[in-house]
Amino acid sequence: MLRILKEASLEETIKNLQKENDTHMQKEASLEMKLLQLQSEKDSWLQKEAGFEEKINKLIDETAILSLKGNSTKETVDSLSGDNTRLQAKVMELEESSNYLLRENQQLAESMSGLQSQIQNLEKSIASAHASTMQPMVFSILADCHILDWSSVSAVCS
Repeated sequence: MLRILKEASLEETIKNLQKENDTHMQKEASLEMKLLQLQSEKDSWLQKEAGFEEKINKLIDETAILSLKGNSTKETVDSLSGDNTRLQAKVMELEESSNYLLRENQQLAESMSGLQSQIQNLEKSIASAHASTMQPMVFSILADCHILDWSSVSAVCS
């Protein structure tokens, strides 16, 4: 009987161990499923991380490009500002030159007007002096012409 009791006890232990084994197998299957799910989630997270790293690298590149463009734009603005300053100075210089030339032109016009007036006065003086010196000569010629025949006087006088 002891043997039967021992067998029964062993059979009960075997059943309990089988139940525990089945439970452990179910837990192992469940844990394997959970492990597969976690690995899948891990792969998904790794893909997302790689995507984020790629986006971060693109943003870093874009930031560098924008920084270079900003520097280039600043340099262009600075250069244009310098050009503008030089052009304004050149405009002022040209305006001063223009004003100087205008004054000089006015002075030359006044000088020319004065010279023209002097020329006219000189011409009048010469004409008057010429007429006063010519008049006695003309009378002398006319007097001489009376002595000579009129055909030769008309040739001389014309």
